Amino acid sequence: MKRISKRKFHRFCAVMIIALAALVFLPKAKTDVRAASSPPIQVEQGQEFYVGDYITMWKGDINVTASMVNASYTSDNPSVASVDNNGYFTAKETGITTLTVKYKKQKETEKIEVVPAGTFAVSDADTNLKKRAEELANQIPSSISIKNGFQLNQLKCNYEKANSGSISYISNDGFLQKKNTSKGALTKYIRTEKLVVPQAGRYNTLDLMLDEFCGKNWPPQIKSVVSATNVKITAKLKKKFTEKHFLAMYISGLDGNDKLKKKSKKAYNSIHIFDLNVPKMYDYGRNYKRYYGIITYKKGSNIITIQPYTDTSKSLMYVKKGKKTKLIKGHTYRLTDYAGDSSKGKTFTLK
Repeated sequence: MKRISKRKFHRFCAVMIIALAALVFLPKAKTDVRAASSPPIQVEQGQEFYVGDYITMWKGDINVTASMVNASYTSDNPSVASVDNNGYFTAKETGITTLTVKYKKQKETEKIEVVPAGTFAVSDADTNLKKRAEELANQIPSSISIKNGFQLNQLKCNYEKANSGSISYISNDGFLQKKNTSKGALTKYIRTEKLVVPQAGRYNTLDLMLDEFCGKNWPPQIKSVVSATNVKITAKLKKKFTEKHFLAMYISGLDGNDKLKKKSKKAYNSIHIFDLNVPKMYDYGRNYKRYYGIITYKKGSNIITIQPYTDTSKSLMYVKKGKKTKLIKGHTYRLTDYAGDSSKGKTFTLK
């Protein structure tokens, strides 16, 4: 089922990527690997960090950092900066070097300028973020699991919260920011090339590790509708809802699942319910009247319940904003999680 990424900061980003989220979190066939562009970086002499945290690659159809895969690294100017097989970068002398990073068929280049130590003014915010970044770096494992997933997601959220007051001039991944003077700009600040807290790149890798876990462990799709009344639908999943699915829901934070605790037994999701007896053009070009439903999952069970709601918000991001509704007897309904495509999903007739 489709996941919408959570971002407690920069909420507008979440709105803009709803349609794109399916590219990450719905099952897909393998495609050719592709390279992602990496902006240039300016860093002070003497800094050491995992440069792969700042280079994005593709692992099948999943966006990852180079640190998450078995990439190779080379520097065209070792006297300026060296990089080992793990992507650990050391800024030696002032100058410019271009790193070449390879993973399978992908080749990504990263231009890095090493500037004299002390070039960037050190503020209290820089010092605080460095401390937080080091704490985060010391706790990042090689993979996400049931044992560490809750703790790591909380670690990421705490890191974001700790930097929330500085986000206007230092990004969560350590870049200095400046005011966006572009006319009609959607953001007040934009990131510069100045990497003032290189260790904060660990945040990028942890963030995408959590996203990757969600993509691999998103709750199973609906197999069939077991029964339905005008106020509740009972359906069967293709597989049981496991501990890993539960953790993926918690990490996503969708529909308030960030409030869950490890000992909780239920998680929630949302789904479209289309009334196929009302074939009119509705919001966002959908061809039928739409409601939405709140799915309740239970650990260890392949049975879910769905509570219908009137769709007043026109966005599944604002689940439960509408009123509980009653479905109409004799009408045929379709349950779909395919980005609201009313032509796909399981159908049933309310008797």
